[in-house]
Amino acid sequence: MENKNKDLEDLLTKYKPSGLDESFNHKINSIFSKNSDDDLAPSENKIIPFPFIQKIATVAAIIIAFIGSFFAFLNDSNNSSKSTTSTATNPSPKKDNNQFIPVRAENIFEGLAEDQIILSQDKIPYQGLRYQFSDSFIWKNKDDGTIIEMKVPSQRLYYVPIKTD
Repeated sequence: MENKNKDLEDLLTKYKPSGLDESFNHKINSIFSKNSDDDLAPSENKIIPFPFIQKIATVAAIIIAFIGSFFAFLNDSNNSSKSTTSTATNPSPKKDNNQFIPVRAENIFEGLAEDQIILSQDKIPYQGLRYQFSDSFIWKNKDDGTIIEMKVPSQRLYYVPIKTD
């Protein structure tokens, strides 16, 4: 029976109905063989081993993971100590922490732009003037010291009569 299979294998390799070119097939086989580094020229080999750099990268990854774990532990312990002290010192029910009070409001003049000239029903020409401002508002939460700052651009349009003689 083995002899029959061997004859069949020989026939299949002889005819190669869907076979590849022999040199191309050799390159594919050399990729998966253990001696692939010897078969390929250094310019064709796309993987360049750097054992020293690999060790440094591994050590760096371990250090980064350790530092991240350390800061996560500090953050957890800080959060847990805040929650225990607040409940021990303040047994009264919690108030709403979203009580922000206004601290400062500013209206800063940014510039002036001329708008279109229009005619009123009385046939008097008016020049449009756009005053551009930057309004800023600051609110503070007295309970936890949180500050919200908001800057909003605004403009005001005034129509000034044009003197005609």
